[in-house]
Amino acid sequence: MVFVVAIIALLIFIYFNRYIQRKRDERREHWRERREEQLQQFFEAKKKHSSEQSGEVNDPG
Repeated sequence: MVFVVAIIALLIFIYFNRYIQRKRDERREHWRERREEQLQQFFEAKKKHSSEQSGEVNDPG
């Protein structure tokens, strides 16, 4: 009987750890996507700002 309880406890432990790991991976993936999105926006804004400034410099008016 103790053996059965130990096996069940071990299975619960394994599945619970898998669940936690899956949640961590999902969170990591979410933050990685968010970081990439923010970097993309940053570089687009920087590129836009740079082109606006070069337009001002080249503007003879």
